Amino acid sequence: MPYDSIITAFASVGIDAVFDETTPEVEFENKITRWNNLTTENINQIKRELLNLEKQNINSFVSALVRSLSRRVENVTIVILHGQPQQINSLT
Repeated sequence: MPYDSIITAFASVGIDAVFDETTPEVEFENKITRWNNLTTENINQIKRELLNLEKQNINSFVSALVRSLSRRVENVTIVILHGQPQQINSLT
């Protein structure tokens, strides 16, 4: 998930989630405290905002996942050294 989307989602509940290696420890601790004090509704707002901001990427991921998980073996061809190849549709 893009960093900017995460920052935007947290901003929707008033948390400035921007940080990097130079962020003072006290400031980082304050951000964590604000997160820990969020209500369930605030957390749900962040979730909704992330889902809304990344809807296209999430849909693409889910589509690719469904395609991958729904792949099946259609048939197996057995090529033998002597004779005709055999094609079967089931290994059962």
